Amino acid sequence: MPNLCSVKPYVYNWSNSTTIKNAAIKIFPIDPWVNSYSTGTVSLPEISPGSIEGAQSIFLVNYIDSLCPGYINVKFEIMSDGWTYWEDTLQIPVSIVGINEKSIKPLKFNLEQNYPNPFNPATTIKYTISKHSKVILKIYDVLGREIETLVNEAKPAGSYEINWNAA
Repeated sequence: MPNLCSVKPYVYNWSNSTTIKNAAIKIFPIDPWVNSYSTGTVSLPEISPGSIEGAQSIFLVNYIDSLCPGYINVKFEIMSDGWTYWEDTLQIPVSIVGINEKSIKPLKFNLEQNYPNPFNPATTIKYTISKHSKVILKIYDVLGREIETLVNEAKPAGSYEINWNAA
């Protein structure tokens, strides 16, 4: 399932006397973590003095989730009769909605730093695996001697944590 972001722009007419006619808006992303997008110019209805009008939602981007820092930078242009009257950039926050976190599969193997560190006498170790794999997790002392085997079994892809008590 792609990570899609859509935006519905609104434009305010600051004029006290002039109705804006033939206006359009164009929005496009300017970030490297966007791997595809559709852009286009969307027409706006006539905007009376002092009023706000919205365009239809503009489908924007399919972003790379692992690279996206939680926002998408976009550039937008407001046009009328073929002339660009205003352009600016905007940062749009992105959040994941409606996804079951248990269904998210890690992209790579990762063994995290145990916590608390230093510990006395218990600690928690977290790790992720990207595909069904045999997992062996062992504890060694500072001289390299094996102290204990915490995990020694096949596991499906996912995130795990194990608590270890050195007592």
